[in-house]
Amino acid sequence: MKYMNTTNRRFLNLSAGAYPLISWKDSNSYKFRRFSGSFLVLLLVIPFLFSSCNSRNTKEEMQRITVKSSSDRIVSEWLDSIKVDVWAIHTDVPVAPIQSMDVIGNKCFVLDVFKRIFLIDIEKRLVLKSDITLGNARNEMSSPICLTADEEHVYVYDGMKECIFVLSYDLKLCQIVNTGCFFSTFRKIDNGFACLSMGSEQNFLFLRDDGVLVYSKQLSDKYPDEIQDGNPIQIGMDGNPYVKAYYSDTVFKWNGQELVESVQFDYGMGEPGGDYQKGSQLAHSGIAYTESYFLTNTHVLSSFVETDGRTIHYNLYDKENGVSCSGKMAPIDNVYFRATLQHGKEAYAVVLADEACVYGLKDIDMNNIVIIRYTFPS
Repeated sequence: MKYMNTTNRRFLNLSAGAYPLISWKDSNSYKFRRFSGSFLVLLLVIPFLFSSCNSRNTKEEMQRITVKSSSDRIVSEWLDSIKVDVWAIHTDVPVAPIQSMDVIGNKCFVLDVFKRIFLIDIEKRLVLKSDITLGNARNEMSSPICLTADEEHVYVYDGMKECIFVLSYDLKLCQIVNTGCFFSTFRKIDNGFACLSMGSEQNFLFLRDDGVLVYSKQLSDKYPDEIQDGNPIQIGMDGNPYVKAYYSDTVFKWNGQELVESVQFDYGMGEPGGDYQKGSQLAHSGIAYTESYFLTNTHVLSSFVETDGRTIHYNLYDKENGVSCSGKMAPIDNVYFRATLQHGKEAYAVVLADEACVYGLKDIDMNNIVIIRYTFPS
């Protein structure tokens, strides 16, 4: 007992400077010493309790959005407020069907099915083709699959070499980053790359800027036999990356450390789209599934394939009111909404002249490439 009293005395003497209301000289009873020690422990523990509570309260909950089939037109002031810009830019080099694209500001980057890389300067209305050749040499691309970009560089992923070619804006090679893994599409984000890998299953991968894999998560146990339209990785208006597996109805958010479920579209079918490998299976089973999705601060806009496997309808979810409406979308400034890529408050579509009619665009020269930008209201 003597040893314990001596230890408590030392502890309280050390604490007196931080808590002057508790003084050893003023306490002559054992009960007061017990109270003093307990009071000090409470002062030390309370901040951690509040911190733990705040941590639990800030955890986001998944938003389940019920989508009901309808052939009516969606009526919304928010949709009417979307701004549309269209550029038809002449190119001397015919561009083949587009395999991958990205848009940063006034710069559009395109990879076509002939593995050629183009820079389209929207402001100057110029098209520049990369002079990087295909081959097996170190500085040559063997099989470019997809590209992405940021404010400084263009990143082209070579699936055969499993590396990322880092190009300048004038399409000159700056660096080659080895990854050691295979993926089908990716987006440049802060401190690395958000990727969707498709082998025997669909996985999300986060690679650091140096190509090192630091996180992975399985999104679906099926490899899609058919690649559906729409980009599986989007950058929401909040600046965060989001990802959805092909033929899946669940959207995940990358918070910088891990993927968390963010949005799930419920078509009342009782079957998640991610359990299927192609749209024909879903159509045969009479199941609707999500195609594209776009996340803003106030609304979630998505397109989905109806149970017939052909008809594409849209769903608009109002976050504030918790109300969904689905159906057809009227043209916006005479242009249909068929965006594929979201960058914050803007969404894009890049198409060849022969595809422009799908957007309601007419009299487009066959030597033009068309860039459509949709700007969401804040």
